[in-house]
Amino acid sequence: MSASKAEYQLLQDAAVDISGGRNEEERCTEMFALMETSHSKMRRASSTNELNELRQFYTDSCILRGLAQSLLSLPLQAVATLDLAIIIAGAYGVGRMEFIMDTITRIQSDIRQEESFKMPLLPLQAKPYPARTTILCPSPPSFLSFQSTFSSAPFVLRNYAQSWPAFIDHPWRSASYLRSVAGPGRVVPVEVGADYRLAEWKQDIISWDVFLSSLDFEDCPRSTTNPNIFYLAQHDLMKQFPSLRDDILVPDYVYASLTAPECPDYQPPLNEEGVLFNTWLGPEGTISPAHTVCSYRLWPYFFSR
Repeated sequence: MSASKAEYQLLQDAAVDISGGRNEEERCTEMFALMETSHSKMRRASSTNELNELRQFYTDSCILRGLAQSLLSLPLQAVATLDLAIIIAGAYGVGRMEFIMDTITRIQSDIRQEESFKMPLLPLQAKPYPARTTILCPSPPSFLSFQSTFSSAPFVLRNYAQSWPAFIDHPWRSASYLRSVAGPGRVVPVEVGADYRLAEWKQDIISWDVFLSSLDFEDCPRSTTNPNIFYLAQHDLMKQFPSLRDDILVPDYVYASLTAPECPDYQPPLNEEGVLFNTWLGPEGTISPAHTVCSYRLWPYFFSR
């Protein structure tokens, strides 16, 4: 089910042509076809090795199509295509992610940028919380207390993240800041609908700007022209927009390494921090039912500003 010799040859021929500035339009169409077929094969891969081979093939097809689109003076489409390699295939392959991020930066630098982000917003005001739950709301426990006592049941830490950059000088409550971080042309995966358990729910990949316009920000009220509810859920947004990583502080509790008898084969993520970062952004009314997943550790505690 992996890519055929003919498909690999087409990929190589396209690389030669695009690097030489030839047949960009034709190669752009061919790379789109390879993206479609490799994505379809990824869904039916019978082994991890086969899946990873297809992920790399998909990534390389995106890179070549994005470069061809850039040569055809289609910068926004090129950026979106390169984003697909990150979203769909994780930019799999040695050096691919670094190359894609560098290429996106280079393409965006040639696009007329909007005014850079400034910080005219009012200070964040803590909101009162109605007493709608009996969940414990303690002061931040010590690391040992978390391991011995608080890790066994849900609890809420009020205003825990209020000192994070995401709430102060890099405010995620600002649409203009989030736009400035991403730059033009970016796309993100979203859920369409308030609750994934409903029949009309679906998934899509849409413009980052369109998604932000569907939310309600201090500097940009929610657009009323699109009736859809878009919800970015469980997506590694910091992989797409790395500077966002500096806006949050990882709580020490994440490193508690609690036992997980229901997941005996659990292994922590194999990255420098041993942590996976996923982001949830959505309008009022979107729902994520409480759950645990063994493929990554979801600790039973919550943080709120």
